[in-house]
Amino acid sequence: MKKFKFKLAQVLKYRLLLEDIAKSAYQDSLLDLQLKVNKLNDMETKRLSVRKGLNIKKGALIDPQTIEFVSIYIKQLTFLIEIQKDVIEQQKIITKKKLSEWTLKRKDSKVIKKLEEKQKKEFIEMSEKEEQKFLDEIYLAKKIIERQIGREAGRQ
Repeated sequence: MKKFKFKLAQVLKYRLLLEDIAKSAYQDSLLDLQLKVNKLNDMETKRLSVRKGLNIKKGALIDPQTIEFVSIYIKQLTFLIEIQKDVIEQQKIITKKKLSEWTLKRKDSKVIKKLEEKQKKEFIEMSEKEEQKFLDEIYLAKKIIERQIGREAGRQ
């Protein structure tokens, strides 16, 4: 019996490779997004801890330079936090783009896979028909031989 050979196997292989590359790019982009979100969370935590760390009590003597230093530090952190939020928004856009590219590549390879499945199904059906036809011919040949043997035995 013949073996099934898909003529577009190399195309399918190539499209699966492109799908894997797109998936990897999406995962990398997702990882970058998560790292940037973690960085933002760290900065916000630092800003909050500096505010709590100042802890000014009534009647306490505070060095004006310390207050000025802490104030400048908090302003810088606030500025960096706003920049990081913009960076995160840009990374979200990039990640969505990578996801849509991966989705498109999956669809492309899925089309070829469906075609392969369809052709394989047709090949199996055709093979089964040919096999049945061959078995029918064997059966008919057997019956013809049995009849001829029966006729020859009747003549004797």
